[in-house]
Amino acid sequence: MDTVENVRDGQAFTFGSLREVVMDSSGWGSYCESPWHCLRRATREVMAGEVGIGGQNPVRVQSMTTSRGKDVDESVRQVLAIAGVGGELVRITVPTMADAEALRDVVEKVRAAGCHVAIVADIHFSPDAALSAALCVDKVRINPGNYCGAQLANSDAEYQSALLEIGARMQPLLAVCKARGVALRIGINHGSLSPRVTARYGAGPEGMVVSALEFIAICRAQQFHDVVVSLKASSPKIMVQANRLLCALMRRLGWSYPLHLGVTEAGNALDGRVKSAIGIGALLADGIGDTIRVSLTEAPAAEIPVGKALLAEINAWPCEPLVEGWNGKLPYNPFLASKLEVNTHILLTKRDHALLVEYIDADAAKDLEGVFAEGGYTRDADGRWECGEGAVDAFLLQDSAWVRNVPRELAGCVAVRDAKGADTVWRALSGEWTLREMSPCRVFSGVQEVLARPEELLLLRADRRGAHDWRMAISALREKGYGNGVVVGYSDAVRFDGDDYALRTAAGFGAVLVDNIAVGIAMPRGAGVGLAHRREVGLTILQGVELRRSKVEIVACPGCGRTLFDLQSTLERVKGAMASQRHLKIGVMGCIVNGPGEMADADYGYVGSGHGCVTLYRGREAVQKGVAEGVAIDVLKSLIKSDGRWRE
Repeated sequence: MDTVENVRDGQAFTFGSLREVVMDSSGWGSYCESPWHCLRRATREVMAGEVGIGGQNPVRVQSMTTSRGKDVDESVRQVLAIAGVGGELVRITVPTMADAEALRDVVEKVRAAGCHVAIVADIHFSPDAALSAALCVDKVRINPGNYCGAQLANSDAEYQSALLEIGARMQPLLAVCKARGVALRIGINHGSLSPRVTARYGAGPEGMVVSALEFIAICRAQQFHDVVVSLKASSPKIMVQANRLLCALMRRLGWSYPLHLGVTEAGNALDGRVKSAIGIGALLADGIGDTIRVSLTEAPAAEIPVGKALLAEINAWPCEPLVEGWNGKLPYNPFLASKLEVNTHILLTKRDHALLVEYIDADAAKDLEGVFAEGGYTRDADGRWECGEGAVDAFLLQDSAWVRNVPRELAGCVAVRDAKGADTVWRALSGEWTLREMSPCRVFSGVQEVLARPEELLLLRADRRGAHDWRMAISALREKGYGNGVVVGYSDAVRFDGDDYALRTAAGFGAVLVDNIAVGIAMPRGAGVGLAHRREVGLTILQGVELRRSKVEIVACPGCGRTLFDLQSTLERVKGAMASQRHLKIGVMGCIVNGPGEMADADYGYVGSGHGCVTLYRGREAVQKGVAEGVAIDVLKSLIKSDGRWRE
């Protein structure tokens, strides 16, 4: 019988038990307190220096320097900069013993400046560096995928022997951590799981969870409990599923270790913020998460305001459920990425992707030419409008007086409203489709009316922020046999003004779309937020949840002390060179530690391999090594063209 731990307290957990949890789609209670409103998961408190994690503490926000430990002055400068904008924990990469030993100077100078953030040593490959760093830092992060015991295990005996060896290698580190009160983060990365684990449990959420449980069990066997756990991936969906599964298993075992959340290799600018908001936001909505990091390929201090804004958005979501006492079941498995089956609808069959819906108010309707252009439509040689890549799928024209200005060729993309009944009904000018608008609350009184009109799609416009009302309403509809698709949006009572429009809308929509239970989104309006930006945000959200591809997919790490080139400027150059290749997924990685693994499903990769040198990948294969950084992008383009995959 396969076992994921060698605990001596009788708490054995088997692979069969793992599969039992994964395949149990009957109840949400296995992983969170409630899917209908925010209830934070109860955890033990872990102290990292003066910073409390979990327990009754607020969710903490952290970042990581781009310097190495041995670059003392630069590390101190970045730590103080991160702390200066509200960062509470700061991680520093420690690739060598020299870096580990230099951390003592970093800590002393930071404390001399009156700064008491928790300083965390980030360890890959070197147990000796971890042991040395633990003598001076507040917390140590290790990656089980490359810390030790990474070899394959072909038999049960070899597997158990490897676990015993890992436990022996960890014993000195745990002894120092226990003696000094140093916390330990067991940091699992989807892209760097041990071959020993992936051969037996796969390289997805299950393998990630098993890897975490093994190392937690080793800590428990040595009576060490100052443990924080993280399961990170560049895919928000995988990251969400893995953390939910871990919570479900820890609940069964009676374990309550706090969790750190983050989406790795999220990128920069809009892409990085949206991906992070989807993954982190979906878990915070479930009450899961005790520290967060929004990983951006930008200056480290830039991550903190984004993390704080995301927390502020989640904290503003309602604390009470839409319908008190309703206790239905989720119509989907929260551990698997499977779509709800929906009936065929003309809008869905015409587009073959998740829908993007936009409202056109009376003011905007005065310039329909501008509306269609900003909505992604272009004119052909004869002056007729045609749908471009990434175009809005449906415009809802709120003032029917402007119908006369809608070109005939766009009649299937524009609808006007009929508000004669209890609900607003949007009818396409072409007569091809109908969209019924309803609040989530009204679903509970008007479900029969919805069921009686199988030709309609449903637009659920929530009157409150967050995602829980949509989740409850869709669950109630499916329970009654509703089989059509649902588009989700917000009523005019909910506005997203200001600079955090993308972050806030991504958190709400992402928490529903990550489970594939909606077929589209209707973008809310916001002061100072034009149609072009709303469309860009909406498309980025849909791409972030893997429901629509509208631009090249870039997987890019945030950089750290292991990065050997200017990652930020390189990322911008790669994005610019590959902007037209929306069918491709390109990885841009600072080093080989997590890079090749995290971009394993990318079509091509650009990975730093030395000072001024880059290794280019085709899928998982390194095809050109030692490429000079100055010509690497041109060589990458030539590689793609030689493969016949470049599109002009």
